[in-house]
Amino acid sequence: MRTKRQVRKMTPPEKEKVWAVRHEWGGEKVHKLVLDMSGFYVKSAQILATKAVSAPLNFPLDWLSLTV
Repeated sequence: MRTKRQVRKMTPPEKEKVWAVRHEWGGEKVHKLVLDMSGFYVKSAQILATKAVSAPLNFPLDWLSLTV
């Protein structure tokens, strides 16, 4: 994974910034995928969104309002 190698020699604040961007990017991708797949995947995403430990804090968790 490129991000993992990219942040090896960075300071903790720099690492957090890089990972925040990566999580935002990934969250958008997952959100779009869930909407495209619909049905079971939307319901699963809604359930996961209620679990705080299932995703990073800055991962977009607006799945609770998803509808098919």
